[in-house]
Amino acid sequence: MSQFKWNIAANYFGRGWLGVTNLLCVPLYAKFMGVESYGLVGFFGVLQSSFLILEIGLYTTLNRELARLAKAQGSEEVSRDVVRTLETIYWMGSVLIAVIVYLIAPYVAVHWLKTELLPTSTLETAIMLMGIAMALEGPHALYNSGLMGLQKQVLVNCISSVFITLRCFGAIAVLWGVSPTIEAYLWWQIPVSAARTLTTAVFLQKNMPSIGRRARFDKRHFRALWKFSLGVSGAAILTLLLTQGDKILLSKMLTLETFGYYNLAWVLGFSLVGLLVDPIKDASFPRFSQLAEANEIKSIADLYHLSCQAATVVLAPVSLVVVFFAYDIVLAWTGMPTMAQKTCSILELLIIGMALRGLMTLPTTLQLAYGWTRLMIGMNVVAVIIFMPLVTVLAVFKGSLGAASAWVVLYAGYVFFGITLMHRRILKGEERTWYVSDVGLPLFSALAVVYLGRCLAPDKMTMVTTLMYLALVLIVSMVAASLAGPKIRKLALRSMGDAWRFFFKRGESLSEAEFKENA
Repeated sequence: MSQFKWNIAANYFGRGWLGVTNLLCVPLYAKFMGVESYGLVGFFGVLQSSFLILEIGLYTTLNRELARLAKAQGSEEVSRDVVRTLETIYWMGSVLIAVIVYLIAPYVAVHWLKTELLPTSTLETAIMLMGIAMALEGPHALYNSGLMGLQKQVLVNCISSVFITLRCFGAIAVLWGVSPTIEAYLWWQIPVSAARTLTTAVFLQKNMPSIGRRARFDKRHFRALWKFSLGVSGAAILTLLLTQGDKILLSKMLTLETFGYYNLAWVLGFSLVGLLVDPIKDASFPRFSQLAEANEIKSIADLYHLSCQAATVVLAPVSLVVVFFAYDIVLAWTGMPTMAQKTCSILELLIIGMALRGLMTLPTTLQLAYGWTRLMIGMNVVAVIIFMPLVTVLAVFKGSLGAASAWVVLYAGYVFFGITLMHRRILKGEERTWYVSDVGLPLFSALAVVYLGRCLAPDKMTMVTTLMYLALVLIVSMVAASLAGPKIRKLALRSMGDAWRFFFKRGESLSEAEFKENA
């Protein structure tokens, strides 16, 4: 198996384990702490994502540079110095984040969050603990990105899986055996965050080439990289407003309990889409960067369309099943009918918006591999101008349901306009292939199967039969999507042929050899 395929497999395992732990633990968080305290966990996620996105320019730059330098002769010293330069800046930013969160904690506890049961002192303490945990967790993203750039994605996912297990199931143990409070949950996050960052840093250093001297901070590297890093960071700030803007506003406009229900739907939708698309993106980005550096247009186009079709084949069936069976899925997930009733309508809209966003992941990744951020920034500027007021107005009139519908409007615009604009510069003339072969054929094939499955679904099913029926619909829709995507169909048929030859032709050869030996 090629390294690219190993990387995708490892990324799917890592993302899969992340998704499984989230899906298993989130309902237990809400059960032990209550939905209102779980709303604070959702707010913690907003803060983490917000500050991580602000630093995305640095770790995306490191990923790209290490992938590029891996193919260059005599680049060992440059690679180590780039890591030292960027990690110094990253740690300074993380300390600054902790200080900022500590200073704003009293204001946020009193004037931003709306609570009915939790005292203000609990909110203030929780926010301060969030700041410490974020400062210790943040640099992990840089070291992790460096390992990804070196294409050590199997190692990355092994480390990630270990600490995800500690973080999530350890938190459940603390809530169950020590104290079912938000403070106990956050105290547990601090040592796990520190250990994860330290472990990832050690493995990155071990996988870097030896240069016979200590790596050093070099202003020249920062001057050479700051434009790309700043461009990515600028796009990331806008992405922050687009991906977290709804939750930032809703954390102010809604009670923590209502916000908790919205966050439950968001976690389920985001976990599913991230699980399906991010492994393909993580495996593709280093390869895109290397091919772009070598200007191998044909190879880039082939990999791009294969990656986009793969994303659609896994994303469309799952998203459509969630849309058509939202209540059943949330009920099976949480075991609480009230929560399922309050969450399912939000989930239906969020999953559509997130699926559209997922379809844009590979095109955006290709733009970053080329170092071209202007289109992404320009589109995000326009989107923010539209999205934030739209979320505010819809949330005022329709609450969390209105905010969820804004996601659909936003990312439908990205799909319709972003692809055409991108292919005027990168892989010119390939937009029709993207719309028809990469997305359209697999999407509508899956839609036909899932819609038929919804129409034929029995009225009364037990939980077990419901899950079995959903699994059947999902499998059939994935097969239909795979057969509709030209490159995926060709890859699947070739793999089946290889398997046939391996198991059956090899068996025939062995039988002939045994016959001759016995003769």
